[in-house]
Amino acid sequence: MNQSEVLSASKIHLRERIILASRDSFAKHGIKNTRMDDIAAALKISKRTLYEIFPDKETLLLESVRYFRDKGIQGQKEVLRSSEDIMNNILQFYTLIMSGYRDTNKAFFEDIMKYPKVHQMVLERQAEEDRLAVQIMERGVEQGVFRGDINFALMQDLARKQLYFFIWSEVLQQDTFLEKYKTLMLIYLRGISTEEGARRLEHFLRIRQTNAGSETIDNENQKVYKKLTE
Repeated sequence: MNQSEVLSASKIHLRERIILASRDSFAKHGIKNTRMDDIAAALKISKRTLYEIFPDKETLLLESVRYFRDKGIQGQKEVLRSSEDIMNNILQFYTLIMSGYRDTNKAFFEDIMKYPKVHQMVLERQAEEDRLAVQIMERGVEQGVFRGDINFALMQDLARKQLYFFIWSEVLQQDTFLEKYKTLMLIYLRGISTEEGARRLEHFLRIRQTNAGSETIDNENQKVYKKLTE
C-alpha cells in the first residue's frame, strides 16, 4: 500500500469515527444541542480537521443518518438471506434496533424535521425499509410463524404511523422512546403470529428476560451487528 492509499484509508477511518460519534451525540442530546466543537473535542481532533471532512453540521447530520439507515437496510437484507429461521432472525434484528434506540432523545426526532434534505432522505429510506419488511413477513408466512390473512403493507404503514404518534404526541411522555418502540413491536408481532410463531416469540422473550442486564445481551448484540452489517 503506497502513501496516498494509507492517507486515504486513514481519512475513511476518521470519517466513520466522526459519523459514529456524531450519531451518538445527535441521538442523546438532540441535533440542536450538538455542536461541531463538541464532536471535535470528543474525538480529540481539531475543528479544522472536522470541517475538512464535513463542511457543516447539516452535511454531517445527513451522512450520519444515511449511514445508520443504510446499516438497517443491510440488516433487513441479511434477515432475508439467512432465512432458515426467519422468526429468530427478526427477533435478533429488532433487538439490535432497540439497543440503538436505548439513549435516543425525543428532541432528535423533533429537530430532524428542521432539516428538509435529511427528512427527505429518511422518507426515501423508509420506503425501502417498508418494502423489505413486507418481504420478511411474507417469508414468515411461508415458514408458518406468521398468519397468511394479513395485509402486511397496510400493517407496516399503520405501525410506522403509530410510532410517529408516540414521538409527537404529548401522551405517555413519562415513557422513553425505547419503551414505546418495544411495546409497539411486541403488539404487532404477537398480532401477526401463528401459534407456532407466538410460541417462539415468547420463548425468545423469556430468555431475554432471564439474561436482562447481563453482559450476554450486549455481547450478543455486537455479534448480530457484525453479522448484519459486514
